[in-house]
Amino acid sequence: MDTDRSPSRLSPWVVALIVVVLSLVLIGAVVGVGALVNLMTQAEPAPEPPVPLQAMPLPEPYIWLTPSHGAPGIAVIVTGHEWRHSDTVNLYFDDPRHEHIGRALLGAVAVNDDGQFVVAITIPDFAPWSELTALLVEAESPTTGARASAGFLITPTDIATPVPPTPIIPTPTPFIPTPVPPTPIPPTPVPLPPTPTPFIPTPTPFIPTPTPMPDVTEWRGEYFANPHLVGDPTFVRHDLDINYNWGLESPAPGVPADSFSVRWTRNASFQEGNHRFFALVEGSVRIYVDDRLVVTADELPPSPPREVHGDIYLTAGVHTVRVEYVNTSGPALIRVWWEPLP
Repeated sequence: MDTDRSPSRLSPWVVALIVVVLSLVLIGAVVGVGALVNLMTQAEPAPEPPVPLQAMPLPEPYIWLTPSHGAPGIAVIVTGHEWRHSDTVNLYFDDPRHEHIGRALLGAVAVNDDGQFVVAITIPDFAPWSELTALLVEAESPTTGARASAGFLITPTDIATPVPPTPIIPTPTPFIPTPVPPTPIPPTPVPLPPTPTPFIPTPTPFIPTPTPMPDVTEWRGEYFANPHLVGDPTFVRHDLDINYNWGLESPAPGVPADSFSVRWTRNASFQEGNHRFFALVEGSVRIYVDDRLVVTADELPPSPPREVHGDIYLTAGVHTVRVEYVNTSGPALIRVWWEPLP
């Protein structure tokens, strides 16, 4: 006889156990996902903000004058660098003290594709400009507003070179011997020989040939084909003044345009007191007075010409001035002068 059985039921404690297990599994899953998200967040740091790029400053335009001093009416070369290419630049004269004269427009000059220009001007030889001791040459771009200036020292009109005196040629006095008359013999009438005509030699005057004086001027310049002033100079000459703007050209025959040096030496008279020595240089320069270093400036990377100076006390009399200039590369420019201090 078959016995009927009802379907089996889960007891309440089993159901409760299953619910607890599922809850733990669900909680574990939520916690694990949270930990994973936190770990991924820490592993990937936030990107740093980009560093802004700084624009490189553009070089300042500048000009220089060749020569930078002279008498009214002299022609001067104005050279400009670092201007905006294909621009137009106006040139002016101006009173450096801005007391008596306003700016005077000279004209306009075009800038080439390399940012440079070269133009010739004439220093005024009429009042009121000729009455100044210095004036400014200014360059200005009406497009960009860029400006640059350079000073020009006005010196008195050059003194004419004295003509050497004509040598005096002494006129020699000729020696004329006095003839002695013959003694007559009275007893024997012997005919007397004719009186000889004395021979008076005409002396040829000695005219010494004047030895031409060498054209020796103020400075003895020794030019070396190396930047160290060593060995024998390649070229030697006498220079009236140290005021050169060779640019990228050779300073003398046989001397390269780069990596050269020059030594100038001269004796000069000074009054007692303090004196200031100046140098406008593109390269390096040292100025010595009686072997004492007064001015020094080392060569810098390509830059506009700069002015340096130094002071020294001198006794009255003659002192030896020596200038040593070195250019290793780039444009070459050197100008030297001095003045007494009050």
